[in-house]
This record gives sequence, C-alpha cells and structure tokens, in this order.
Amino acid sequence: MVAYQQKVDAERDEALRYNESEAEIVDRLLAGLVMLDEAEAQGIAATDAEIEAFMTAQKDNYEKFPEASAMIDDYCKGAGMTLDEYWADLEEQAYGTISRQKLQDKVTQAYCAETGYTGDTHTAEYAELAKKAMDSYRKKLLETYASDISYR
Repeated sequence: MVAYQQKVDAERDEALRYNESEAEIVDRLLAGLVMLDEAEAQGIAATDAEIEAFMTAQKDNYEKFPEASAMIDDYCKGAGMTLDEYWADLEEQAYGTISRQKLQDKVTQAYCAETGYTGDTHTAEYAELAKKAMDSYRKKLLETYASDISYR
C-alpha cells in the first residue's frame, strides 16, 4: 500500500504532490482505518443509500462537467483501467470515504461548538479549525490504538 501511495503521488503534478515519507504514509493509512472503525463504533458509517447517492452524483458530474470527465479519463488512462473499472473501484472505496467524512464532520462540528465558532463553513477560518480538530483527533486515535499497531 505504501509503494502504491508513493507511485500515485509521483504521478501527480509537482504542485499537488504530498511528498510524504514512508512513516507519514503508514500513519495516514492507519489513521484512515482507525477512523473507519470509529465511525462504525459510533453508528455513523455509510449506508447503502448514501453510497448509491454518492455514486449517482459522481457519475452525474462525469456527464455534466467536461473538466471532471477529462480528469477521470486521464486517471483511467494513466492507471490502465476502463471507466467501468474506475466506477467499480470508486464504489468499493465509497463506504470508507463516506464513513470517514461523516466522522470528520462530527468531530469538526463538536470542535467548533467547543471553541464557540458559529461562522460560515465555507471560510478559511473554518477550514483551519477543521484541520486543527482532525489533526488532534487522528493523533489521539493513533495513541489510543498504539498497542494494537505493529510496524513490520
């Protein structure tokens, strides 16, 4: 998984690359898995209806927006996959993607309530609060599950 993440990152435009170390990639992947476990434990994991709506929206975007279809087509070409394979992969990942996003939304909303932020969610200030909330939350999750994690 780490090698795949490095390969994908290397194929991005220079300005969009994460340039993460192996340890950073492993921590990010582990945090994603732990966040999925947390979403399930909190009863906010993605439902079949949410996955279906997500896939419908993604396919609608592909049809309606030339820039979206161009990006997906370029991705498929670079990955050596068909559009049908792309949709299948996206649907397979949708459960985790939606579940983690729901957890992130919940954590960010709680953090904003704690800090008294009541502003617009489409501002740089909100984005910074969300980043701070999630960075702290991920760190705590990794610390909580540290005894269950072994690096080989």
